[in-house]
This record gives sequence, C-alpha cells and structure tokens, in this order.
Amino acid sequence: MAISTVIFDMGGVIVWTHWEHATEPLGRAAGMAPEQVLETVLNSDTHLAYMRGEIDTGEFASSVAASLDIKMPADELMGHWNSILAPNLEALPLLERVKGKHRLVLGSNTDEEHYKRSAELQPALALFADTLLSYELGHCKPDTAFFTSGLEVLGVSPDECVFIDDVAENIESATSLGITGIRFESMAQVELELETLGLFRGAP
Repeated sequence: MAISTVIFDMGGVIVWTHWEHATEPLGRAAGMAPEQVLETVLNSDTHLAYMRGEIDTGEFASSVAASLDIKMPADELMGHWNSILAPNLEALPLLERVKGKHRLVLGSNTDEEHYKRSAELQPALALFADTLLSYELGHCKPDTAFFTSGLEVLGVSPDECVFIDDVAENIESATSLGITGIRFESMAQVELELETLGLFRGAP
C-alpha cells in the first residue's frame, strides 16, 4: 500500500532538548551533580507516569522535589523543566513539503507542560493536525502499544506510515509492526530518505 502518513517525533527532531538547562539549577539546589539529577528524574517511575498521563503536573513537581530532597515551588521547578526546550529552526521547510503531499502526524513521548511549551517555541508544530502524544495515548515508545494505539486513532495500517525518530529503539519498535522507519540525523538526511521512498514523486 502507498505511504499516506508521515509521523515525526518531537524531542530531538523538531524541538531540541538541552537537559543541562534543568539539571544544573536543580543540581545546585540539591547539592547533586547534574548527571545524577538526570538519572534520578528521567529514569524514574514518576517521569514515566507523567509522560503516560497517569499523574498531573503538580504531582510530578512534588515527586521530583521529594526525590531530590529540595524545597522548591512547583512553578519554579517546572520553569526549569521547560527551560530545556528550543526549536529546530531547520524543521519548517521539510514539514511544509511533507504536508503538501501527505498526512503529517506528531508522535512523541512528552508531557503536557513540555508539549504546551514546545508549541509556544516552535511554530512548525502548528502544521500538525494530528498528534499522538504519550500523555494522551497512555503509552510511551518504545512500547509497541504506543504505535498500535496510534494507528487505531489515525485509522491507518502500518504499511501506510513512515516514522521518523532519533532513538534507535523506537525505530525498531515501529518497524517490528511493519511501519517504515527513518532514524533522524538531520532534516536534510530525512528529506533525502523520504525522496528515496518516493514520497515527493510528482511534486512541483
């Protein structure tokens, strides 16, 4: 079946994530190395639950503060959390080109605060009429349930889709279901691979 749908990851592809912008101030507050903060927060069950939409922002902020043994207002902590984000300024031309020919979908492991802030920083996100967000789906990549649930929401089959992500494990999960996968390195590289797949054939 011909490809109709192109699914882009957000973090590390359309929006850059600079974790040191959060881990350094939180580390200073906790008396911990930034690397230790990253390990404590990102690899926690709390972070996974937040990305799956199982807890709200207030619960997440309280849990992070407790895990780091710091007293910090939730809005200040979440300000650090959101400070990691920056737009990939090279994304817009390719996304516009894809949208002109195919269904453009955002498929991301994210939380409500990061998604809201990303939309404020990255105008290209306005091009996505369809979104598959972990905190709405209740599943995170690389769990295949993220993709099976997403395909059901979109009403498409795996062989109609291309998925672009910067994490190899996520690509492997998608391709195990029959989705065509592209490991992101740069927008130019992704555009070339999409051209090779024939996605822009007949485009002006």
